[in-house]
Amino acid sequence: MLFACGCHAGRPQVPEGWSAIPESIDQRPAVGRHDRLQVIICYGRFFSNHSTVRLSGPGHEVLFWDPGGIYKADDPQYVRRGDLLLDRTPDLDEWWRYRSEGCREPFMKVFEWDLDPLESARLHEALHVGSRFSKDPDDFQTETSGGFCCIAVSEYLRRFAAPRIAVTSRYFWPHKLAQHLWSQAPDCVRVYEKGAPVRLYVRGKGSRRSDER
Repeated sequence: MLFACGCHAGRPQVPEGWSAIPESIDQRPAVGRHDRLQVIICYGRFFSNHSTVRLSGPGHEVLFWDPGGIYKADDPQYVRRGDLLLDRTPDLDEWWRYRSEGCREPFMKVFEWDLDPLESARLHEALHVGSRFSKDPDDFQTETSGGFCCIAVSEYLRRFAAPRIAVTSRYFWPHKLAQHLWSQAPDCVRVYEKGAPVRLYVRGKGSRRSDER
Protein backbone atom coordinates (compact mmCIF):
# COMPACT_ATOMS: atom_id res chain seq x y z
CA MET A 1 0.00 0.00 0.00
CA LEU A 2 2.78 2.43 0.91
CA PHE A 3 4.52 1.80 -2.41
CA ALA A 4 1.32 2.25 -4.39
CA CYS A 5 0.49 5.52 -2.65
CA GLY A 6 3.97 6.99 -2.92
CA CYS A 7 5.62 6.63 0.48
CA HIS A 8 8.21 9.37 0.94
CA ALA A 9 9.61 8.14 4.29
CA GLY A 10 8.64 11.39 5.96
CA ARG A 11 11.24 13.50 4.12
CA PRO A 12 11.08 15.87 1.15
CA GLN A 13 12.36 14.47 -2.13
CA VAL A 14 14.13 16.80 -4.55
CA PRO A 15 15.14 15.71 -8.08
CA GLU A 16 18.67 15.83 -9.43
CA GLY A 17 19.70 19.16 -10.90
CA TRP A 18 18.08 21.38 -8.27
CA SER A 19 20.20 23.34 -5.78
CA ALA A 20 19.32 24.96 -2.49
CA ILE A 21 20.17 28.65 -2.06
CA PRO A 22 19.61 31.02 0.88
CA GLU A 23 16.35 32.97 0.63
CA SER A 24 18.39 36.13 1.18
CA ILE A 25 19.90 35.91 -2.32
CA ASP A 26 16.58 35.46 -4.11
CA GLN A 27 16.62 38.44 -6.48
CA ARG A 28 12.97 38.29 -7.52
CA PRO A 29 10.48 40.93 -6.33
CA ALA A 30 8.60 39.97 -3.18
CA VAL A 31 5.18 38.35 -3.44
CA GLY A 32 2.57 41.10 -3.62
CA ARG A 33 4.79 43.26 -5.85
CA HIS A 34 4.89 40.76 -8.68
CA ASP A 35 2.29 38.49 -10.25
CA ARG A 36 3.00 35.02 -8.93
CA LEU A 37 1.36 31.61 -8.94
CA GLN A 38 2.11 29.31 -6.01
CA VAL A 39 0.94 25.68 -5.98
CA ILE A 40 1.27 24.27 -2.47
CA ILE A 41 1.60 20.54 -1.77
CA CYS A 42 1.18 19.39 1.85
CA TYR A 43 2.50 16.08 3.16
CA GLY A 44 1.75 13.81 6.10
CA ARG A 45 4.29 11.39 7.50
CA PHE A 46 3.74 8.81 4.75
CA PHE A 47 1.19 10.25 2.36
CA SER A 48 0.58 13.56 0.62
CA ASN A 49 -2.49 15.20 2.15
CA HIS A 50 -3.58 18.38 0.41
CA SER A 51 -2.99 20.80 -2.46
CA THR A 52 -3.86 24.49 -2.60
CA VAL A 53 -3.26 27.51 -4.83
CA ARG A 54 -2.09 31.00 -3.86
CA LEU A 55 -2.22 33.73 -6.51
CA SER A 56 -0.89 37.26 -6.08
CA GLY A 57 0.06 40.27 -8.12
CA PRO A 58 0.16 44.09 -8.22
CA GLY A 59 -3.27 45.58 -8.62
CA HIS A 60 -4.92 42.28 -7.68
CA GLU A 61 -6.09 41.02 -4.35
CA VAL A 62 -4.24 37.94 -3.17
CA LEU A 63 -6.42 34.87 -3.70
CA PHE A 64 -6.07 31.64 -1.76
CA TRP A 65 -7.89 28.56 -3.02
CA ASP A 66 -8.33 25.74 -0.49
CA PRO A 67 -10.29 23.15 -2.51
CA GLY A 68 -12.13 20.67 -0.31
CA GLY A 69 -10.45 22.15 2.78
CA ILE A 70 -11.89 23.79 5.88
CA TYR A 71 -9.49 26.66 6.53
CA LYS A 72 -11.54 29.50 8.13
CA ALA A 73 -14.73 27.99 6.69
CA ASP A 74 -16.66 28.71 9.92
CA ASP A 75 -15.02 32.02 10.78
CA PRO A 76 -17.31 34.97 9.91
CA GLN A 77 -14.32 37.34 9.86
CA TYR A 78 -13.14 35.71 6.64
CA VAL A 79 -14.80 35.86 3.23
CA ARG A 80 -14.74 32.37 1.76
CA ARG A 81 -16.80 31.64 -1.37
CA GLY A 82 -16.70 28.33 -3.16
CA ASP A 83 -13.53 27.30 -1.26
CA LEU A 84 -11.86 30.55 -2.39
CA LEU A 85 -10.62 32.98 0.28
CA LEU A 86 -11.10 36.53 -0.94
CA ASP A 87 -9.61 38.54 1.91
CA ARG A 88 -7.22 38.11 4.85
CA THR A 89 -5.56 35.34 2.88
CA PRO A 90 -2.70 33.51 4.62
CA ASP A 91 0.87 34.04 3.55
CA LEU A 92 3.11 30.98 3.26
CA ASP A 93 4.37 31.18 6.84
CA GLU A 94 0.82 31.38 8.21
CA TRP A 95 -0.29 28.45 6.08
CA TRP A 96 2.72 26.41 7.17
CA ARG A 97 1.93 27.05 10.84
CA TYR A 98 -1.64 25.91 10.24
CA ARG A 99 -0.54 22.74 8.47
CA SER A 100 2.40 21.86 10.74
CA GLU A 101 0.76 22.69 14.07
CA GLY A 102 -2.93 22.20 13.34
CA CYS A 103 -2.62 19.26 10.94
CA ARG A 104 0.70 17.93 12.31
CA GLU A 105 2.30 17.68 8.90
CA PRO A 106 6.10 17.37 8.69
CA PHE A 107 6.74 19.28 5.46
CA MET A 108 5.27 21.01 2.42
CA LYS A 109 6.50 22.18 -0.99
CA VAL A 110 5.60 25.42 -2.76
CA PHE A 111 6.08 25.54 -6.55
CA GLU A 112 6.32 29.15 -7.80
CA TRP A 113 6.02 30.79 -11.21
CA ASP A 114 6.37 34.50 -11.94
CA LEU A 115 3.59 35.53 -14.32
CA ASP A 116 3.16 38.17 -16.97
CA PRO A 117 0.06 40.40 -16.61
CA LEU A 118 -2.04 38.48 -19.13
CA GLU A 119 -1.33 35.13 -17.47
CA SER A 120 -2.09 36.59 -14.07
CA ALA A 121 -5.38 38.13 -15.23
CA ARG A 122 -6.51 34.84 -16.78
CA LEU A 123 -5.74 32.84 -13.63
CA HIS A 124 -7.39 35.41 -11.34
CA GLU A 125 -10.52 35.57 -13.48
CA ALA A 126 -10.83 31.79 -13.58
CA LEU A 127 -10.84 31.56 -9.79
CA HIS A 128 -13.32 34.40 -9.42
CA VAL A 129 -15.74 32.98 -11.98
CA GLY A 130 -15.31 29.45 -10.67
CA SER A 131 -16.19 30.50 -7.13
CA ARG A 132 -19.74 31.33 -8.23
CA PHE A 133 -22.10 28.38 -8.40
CA SER A 134 -22.89 27.10 -11.88
CA LYS A 135 -25.27 24.31 -12.86
CA ASP A 136 -23.28 23.55 -16.01
CA PRO A 137 -21.11 20.48 -15.27
CA ASP A 138 -18.57 21.63 -17.87
CA ASP A 139 -17.90 24.91 -16.07
CA PHE A 140 -14.87 25.11 -13.83
CA GLN A 141 -15.90 25.44 -10.20
CA THR A 142 -13.71 26.09 -7.17
CA GLU A 143 -16.05 24.45 -4.65
CA THR A 144 -14.68 20.94 -4.19
CA SER A 145 -15.65 17.85 -2.22
CA GLY A 146 -13.25 16.73 0.49
CA GLY A 147 -10.57 14.36 -0.81
CA PHE A 148 -10.64 15.73 -4.37
CA CYS A 149 -8.41 18.78 -3.90
CA CYS A 150 -5.68 17.62 -6.25
CA ILE A 151 -8.08 16.68 -9.03
CA ALA A 152 -9.50 20.20 -8.79
CA VAL A 153 -6.05 21.86 -8.81
CA SER A 154 -4.96 19.68 -11.73
CA GLU A 155 -8.03 20.73 -13.71
CA TYR A 156 -7.42 24.41 -12.93
CA LEU A 157 -3.83 24.20 -14.14
CA ARG A 158 -4.83 22.21 -17.23
CA ARG A 159 -7.47 24.73 -18.28
CA PHE A 160 -5.92 28.05 -17.36
CA ALA A 161 -2.15 27.76 -16.75
CA ALA A 162 -1.19 26.53 -20.23
CA PRO A 163 1.10 26.98 -22.04
CA ARG A 164 3.31 27.99 -19.10
CA ILE A 165 2.38 24.82 -17.21
CA ALA A 166 1.33 21.64 -19.02
CA VAL A 167 -0.89 19.34 -16.96
CA THR A 168 -2.70 16.66 -18.95
CA SER A 169 -3.63 14.25 -16.13
CA ARG A 170 -6.16 14.64 -13.33
CA TYR A 171 -3.92 13.75 -10.40
CA PHE A 172 -5.62 12.31 -7.34
CA TRP A 173 -2.53 12.24 -5.09
CA PRO A 174 -0.90 15.63 -4.44
CA HIS A 175 2.60 14.13 -4.42
CA LYS A 176 2.05 12.85 -7.97
CA LEU A 177 1.19 16.37 -9.09
CA ALA A 178 4.29 17.63 -7.27
CA GLN A 179 6.49 15.11 -9.09
CA HIS A 180 5.13 16.44 -12.38
CA LEU A 181 5.48 20.12 -11.46
CA TRP A 182 9.25 19.79 -11.00
CA SER A 183 9.36 19.29 -14.79
CA GLN A 184 7.31 22.44 -15.52
CA ALA A 185 10.13 24.96 -15.07
CA PRO A 186 9.03 26.62 -11.81
CA ASP A 187 11.07 29.71 -11.01
CA CYS A 188 11.75 28.21 -7.61
CA VAL A 189 10.47 25.61 -5.16
CA ARG A 190 10.27 26.33 -1.44
CA VAL A 191 10.49 23.45 1.01
CA TYR A 192 9.12 23.87 4.52
CA GLU A 193 10.12 21.21 7.04
CA LYS A 194 9.64 20.96 10.78
CA GLY A 195 12.77 21.87 12.69
CA ALA A 196 14.57 23.32 9.65
CA PRO A 197 14.78 26.70 7.95
CA VAL A 198 12.88 27.21 4.73
CA ARG A 199 14.93 26.00 1.76
CA LEU A 200 14.68 27.65 -1.64
CA TYR A 201 15.51 25.42 -4.61
CA VAL A 202 16.39 26.65 -8.09
CA ARG A 203 17.33 24.75 -11.21
CA GLY A 204 21.05 24.32 -11.79
CA LYS A 205 22.17 27.27 -9.60
CA GLY A 206 23.12 28.00 -6.06
CA SER A 207 25.93 27.54 -3.61
CA ARG A 208 25.23 23.97 -2.53
CA ARG A 209 23.66 20.86 -3.95
CA SER A 210 20.68 19.16 -2.35
CA ASP A 211 21.49 15.86 -0.65
CA GLU A 212 17.81 14.84 -0.63
CA ARG A 213 16.39 12.26 -2.99
